[in-house]
Amino acid sequence: MANPRVPMPSIAINRFVFHVLKKGMDGFDVTYLTEAALGDQARSFFEALVEKHLQGIRYHFDQPDSAPEPAVKRQTQDLFKGGADLIATSRELTRDFADRHAAQATEGVFIIATATLDRRPVLVLMKYDHIEAIELLTDALDGAPSARYTDDVLTLDERNVKKFALVDLSGTEGWDVVATDRQTPPIADYFRGFLGVRPVRTAQEHTDAAIRTVRKWAAATKTLPSGTLPVDVQFRVVDFMRQMPTFSVPSILDRLLGAETDANRQALADLRQTLAEADLISDFQVDASAVRGALGRQTMVTREGVRIVMPNGPEQGHVTVDTVDGRSRIIIDTDEIKTQG
Repeated sequence: MANPRVPMPSIAINRFVFHVLKKGMDGFDVTYLTEAALGDQARSFFEALVEKHLQGIRYHFDQPDSAPEPAVKRQTQDLFKGGADLIATSRELTRDFADRHAAQATEGVFIIATATLDRRPVLVLMKYDHIEAIELLTDALDGAPSARYTDDVLTLDERNVKKFALVDLSGTEGWDVVATDRQTPPIADYFRGFLGVRPVRTAQEHTDAAIRTVRKWAAATKTLPSGTLPVDVQFRVVDFMRQMPTFSVPSILDRLLGAETDANRQALADLRQTLAEADLISDFQVDASAVRGALGRQTMVTREGVRIVMPNGPEQGHVTVDTVDGRSRIIIDTDEIKTQG
């Protein structure tokens, strides 16, 4: 039986404004225009363009504690609530984008359009490049042909889209912004700063990121308390994720380093900061498949070349590591030892 066809989103552009970006002495000079009337061909082109770019990276608006709302979010809210003028808002957005843009960027226009996506109001933002062209002219009096160079031509070509963002504040899709960047995937830092966003992660991506972040931190940090080795923390994080359906920072800190004491206070603060910088401060559902992928065989190698292979980490292999007089001591608790080779 054939799979049912997934319906494509319904997109309709309502209002369309663009402002011209020209290179100046310090970045872009902006020429502000009024609302543009789109012909049928241009409207169809831009609506198809929006549909294509909906496959971009999903983002949430980033709003740290006590920080103001991102400007793009606030301006979009004001527009949809009817409390802001589109032309004035488009000028503010264009000026902010131009001020953040790299000095070597290409000239073009910045497009601001209101639209509906499956009947939900959305805001479309787009950096669209000019192209160089030869304009063919005919003299009004004698009909003599002529040609002149121009770099102010906008062609209906999707390759001219350098930056794209669609803002959806409905909360129905699990994201606030979908964005693409033709030159710097996923998107350039200045464009992310302009939008005020952070990437949306799936449960699997969250789980992978948490395990990877803790393992990397454990290998590099100098703050582990005496008696705790990097390998202990690296194995414990997988064991924690295997047992806990939900990741939370307090729980994982306690599991990895124990209750706060003078001995581990610095390590706790260091790991908490590392998790925050990796955008892992919020609770999330642990993905079991990602944990299984991280288990595998774990190996410890001593400086003398002794290799210990454990199927699921030290605790499952009944292996403990102690520190005695500054040196590590490995203890294996087993009721059978076999010699191979």
